[in-house]
Amino acid sequence: MALFYFLTILAFSAAVGILFYFAGRKAIRRRKMDLANSVLLAIQIPYVRGEAADFKTEFEKFEAFLRRLASFNCQSSLEVCVAHIGDFVQFHISVPRAFVGSVKEEIYSLLRGARVGIVHSDPGIFGSHGVSLGGYVLQKKDHIFSIRTHKTLKADPFASMLEVFSRVRKVGEGVGMQIILCPVSLRHKKSIARSLASIARGELGDIVARTKLVSKGGIDIPSASAEIEERKNRKRIMRDIFGFARNKLSQPIFEANVRVCVSAGTKFRAKEVLDEIAASFRHFDDPYHNEFKFAKPLNSEKLIGQFIARRFSNAETVVLSSEEIASFYHFPTSAEKLLSGARRFQTKQIPIPSNLSSGGICIGENEFHGEAHSVFLGNERGDRHVYIVGEENTGKSTLVGNMLIQDVERGHGVALIDPSGKLAQAILGRIPSKRVAQVLYLTMADAMRVPVIDLFRLDHGITAEKKKHMAHELGSVVNKFFELDTRGVMFDEYVQNAILLLLESTSENASIFDLPRVFTDKKYREKLLSKSRNGELAHFWEYKARSSSGAAVLEYMAPFVFSKFKKFASSNHLRSALQDPVSAVDIESAVLNGKIILIDLGEDRLGKENSKFLGMLIANKILAAAQAGEENRNERKQFSVYFDDCESYAPDSVAKIVSGSRRHHINLTLSTRSIGSLSAKIREAIFKNIVSTIVFRVNPRDAGILAAEFEPSYTKHDLLSVDDFNAYARVAVHGELSEPFSIKIKTESWEVGSVKIARRIREYSRLSHYRDVRE
Repeated sequence: MALFYFLTILAFSAAVGILFYFAGRKAIRRRKMDLANSVLLAIQIPYVRGEAADFKTEFEKFEAFLRRLASFNCQSSLEVCVAHIGDFVQFHISVPRAFVGSVKEEIYSLLRGARVGIVHSDPGIFGSHGVSLGGYVLQKKDHIFSIRTHKTLKADPFASMLEVFSRVRKVGEGVGMQIILCPVSLRHKKSIARSLASIARGELGDIVARTKLVSKGGIDIPSASAEIEERKNRKRIMRDIFGFARNKLSQPIFEANVRVCVSAGTKFRAKEVLDEIAASFRHFDDPYHNEFKFAKPLNSEKLIGQFIARRFSNAETVVLSSEEIASFYHFPTSAEKLLSGARRFQTKQIPIPSNLSSGGICIGENEFHGEAHSVFLGNERGDRHVYIVGEENTGKSTLVGNMLIQDVERGHGVALIDPSGKLAQAILGRIPSKRVAQVLYLTMADAMRVPVIDLFRLDHGITAEKKKHMAHELGSVVNKFFELDTRGVMFDEYVQNAILLLLESTSENASIFDLPRVFTDKKYREKLLSKSRNGELAHFWEYKARSSSGAAVLEYMAPFVFSKFKKFASSNHLRSALQDPVSAVDIESAVLNGKIILIDLGEDRLGKENSKFLGMLIANKILAAAQAGEENRNERKQFSVYFDDCESYAPDSVAKIVSGSRRHHINLTLSTRSIGSLSAKIREAIFKNIVSTIVFRVNPRDAGILAAEFEPSYTKHDLLSVDDFNAYARVAVHGELSEPFSIKIKTESWEVGSVKIARRIREYSRLSHYRDVRE
């Protein structure tokens, strides 16, 4: 009989053993499958300010995320690292492909405005040269006992860990922490429950002995002679341990591997960084409950291999609750932590309003919670005015080029004024072949030949009122550039009447460089007057200018105007471009017929002042031509004018067009590096009218101004921290500005361009519209 019982027990034990063996094998196979099908996600974290940035809130939110992660019942990995080239702190999560969508949704719910993308390559913390070391975390006592968590911590220890990450050198040093997570089986939870039951029955002795909970460094076990005190201590310890263990059991529990790997130029430096990170785990030590022990293998090669492969190791297993994990890994959203660490994700994503146009000119894509939607500027009112502002190399010219090409593809007339010429040259290769013959490509700094612009060309049958308007606009340009308007209203009056006198005398083939002669040469002035039929103009020059006060003004203005023009008259390029009306480019015809005008001002070759002068004159000419066809507005094609980097060459007539857009039927797009570069008139017109505003990363002064337009959606800090080729926008919709939202500028199309078409356009324009530079 005894043998029977023995065999029965043996068979039962064997069956249980086999059952556990196959269950273990199944768990291992599941982990391998999860690992083989895993996808690495990169999480870019937005800034959060105010109460929402409290680190306690970060812990609680991440605990909720871990609860959801546990419900997937799969192996996953939480990672934070800095690559061996670069100083950006990167956050990653690895999950099986089947759960990618669910994890993304959870992260978007956790972090409004975050970005989540699939990473197809390793983050690269290990360099090909130097030394790599690693270590892993173990629990000193039984896993039933919890480490110190955020519930009792007064600060965020993870912030100090990120400080170490941020201090590694930009080139040649990398660091990463990896937490492999596997939700525990029901067997583990039952084991903890049995331990709890033992505590409840008062069986504390075995647990204390097994876990070394009570030691000389903690609470001493009372001696036999102090029986009463011993009972009190036992009850207190039992309540304490029971409370912590019960709390741990109530949460999702994971088997985990917590690894840290470091790569540096020398072993000493790698060890130094590794020790700093290991020291961060001491914040979680609780002598009365549990502590972390940081283990460093003598040979880190195997550990590094497991780190790279994200392979779970039973030898490194710790059992942690979601509360414990969140205490030393979570997504830090407070600005202080991000600013104290490495620079990371900047652009704050906000979805597009529901009332935006579904068609028109595409300005980019709005990305929010993993979904991308194209953003369009509509033309509901027949106009489209856009102001783009941002620092150099942030993506402004790319956006201007994208918009212009779309206008070209739609068959619309366009003009681009480009100070450097880089954008104009890039656009040449993207012109559709069917519109090549309609392109006027004008390079103002060509060394041998230069296009000619006739500022005084008059259409046949032009009215006296139109001439007066042209004189006023051109006079405004001259006054603004030479700062003559600072001399008072009288200067403005004399300059406008002098220009009008030149306009009236078309047979003289006058140019802008003849303006000083009107003031300095009496005979020349009288010759022009003899050919004018404008009685009002004649009265001004024959009576007002000849009066004693008028003569004094002329005597004062003549040398002043002459000295201002002398510098520009000495430039062969400027004289050649502006002094030969017979062979001039017909700007008016190009605008009226909806052609493509691309102007390279050649700032690098002509100099900033010369190109600025040309830019103001040519811009005024194009805008005047667009407005001159107002009476035939319904007959001509839509025309758009683009000013790229118009730091100071945009004429004040822009302000009139923006303020009276219904009357002019012309689309304006202005791009500047700063708001301060615009004249006061243009600046006021932009911000007091319905003008679509697109803001890239700006300087602090502009951020302060624009914050008033974009708050509360975007703060001054947000406007200072936009990533390249990203922007914040408010666009015109049905006569109102939309709520602010984020956009990403498309750059893919700039990789393609026809060299053959670009060369053909350059050669044709040079032969047709250029003339030799005068010596």
